[in-house]
Amino acid sequence: MTKTRLYLLVSGLVIIAIGLSYGAPRPALETSFGIAIDDAALHIFRAIMGLYCGLGILLLLGARFDIYVKPALVLEAVFFTSVGVGRVTSFLLDANIPSVAVGAVAVEIVLSVVTLAVLFMQPRRTHPGS
Repeated sequence: MTKTRLYLLVSGLVIIAIGLSYGAPRPALETSFGIAIDDAALHIFRAIMGLYCGLGILLLLGARFDIYVKPALVLEAVFFTSVGVGRVTSFLLDANIPSVAVGAVAVEIVLSVVTLAVLFMQPRRTHPGS
């Protein structure tokens, strides 16, 4: 297994695990996030779970099949960069910044840079239609 595919495999499994945590029972979510979660918010958490799990599945496909390597890396780079930018925007707009969010944005920025580096180190295809 190449380093790129190993990266996609580990990333996919971690993102699926994080996604599944968003689908935890309401009491577990309320304890984890320190907030009361109503039915509408619970629905949003479950939608986020689906988004994370879908991304993780694409990353696992990239770990297994050549045709999915580049799309998986592009999506992972967009994902980490977008979530990181969203958190930084929240930091700029909100006065209360939870310490867990600071750690999360640091990880997201690092993973964004790593994923972009892995993506741009991929060999370019030279045949038509690539």
